[in-house]
Amino acid sequence: MTEFEAEQKARRFVQDAGISAVPVDLGLYVAKVAGKVSLDVLDPGEAGYTMVTGAGPLITINEMDRATRRRFTVCHEIGHLVLNLPSEHGDGPDWGYAKRSPNEVCCDVFAAELLLPVVFFTPLARGMAPDFDAVDELRGKFFASREATASRMAATSRLACAYVLSEGGKVRHMVRSPALRDAHAWVSSGTPLPAGSAAAALRGGSGRSGSATYSGDAWFEGWQDVELSESSVFIPEYDQTLTLLHCSDQDELDALPRAGIPEREGNDADDALLKPLDGYPGWSGSGRR
Repeated sequence: MTEFEAEQKARRFVQDAGISAVPVDLGLYVAKVAGKVSLDVLDPGEAGYTMVTGAGPLITINEMDRATRRRFTVCHEIGHLVLNLPSEHGDGPDWGYAKRSPNEVCCDVFAAELLLPVVFFTPLARGMAPDFDAVDELRGKFFASREATASRMAATSRLACAYVLSEGGKVRHMVRSPALRDAHAWVSSGTPLPAGSAAAALRGGSGRSGSATYSGDAWFEGWQDVELSESSVFIPEYDQTLTLLHCSDQDELDALPRAGIPEREGNDADDALLKPLDGYPGWSGSGRR
């Protein structure tokens, strides 16, 4: 299954569940799969799991997790049920992004659509600058994580915009708006954070959040004459950096020498899964099915 297929099924599920307002009522989703949700103290780093019983699915989530994460885990586990995808977990913690399986990624995409339905998210985000002030405003409305909200904001933005999740000082995931795809801007997985970026400064100890404006070639090859704005947040407990990048000057984008910009999207395994409206945080819920 592809991420695009998972997202389309999620949108139909949202519609069929009768969601009419945000933050979404997870009880409608749980009822639709005839399930129940329980809280338990799970191992550190384990978000939750599902057991299918004679009475229906029982979704158990880690009561030690923050509320937004618990909501995401419930939706992720519903994703396993609706998409009929078995759990595939590695040795790392559930919040880690590296080496996640395609099944877990698809369930994350499904969960993001359930929590931040595009039919509600896009009108609210329209006109907002893609920065973490806007993300924090939106995530309060949707009762969702900063990671999922930032990813969805970049994916739906009309600007040339990207959300970049870095772990251990290296880029692990990137979501681009359609305009940024058109500009062929790309950062490969495993690329170190640019030395002059706000993201690198935050990870180096300058604080938890920051912003900067500079030449776009700090991140994207061929963007020497494009002004790029960055907004970043550092999460030290996970050694993750969340970054929003955007260019608001269409004339500068139009002047880019397209022929001189390498089309690298197809050469990176991570990008093969990314679609224009995906969105998920840097961790995934567990599932035991």
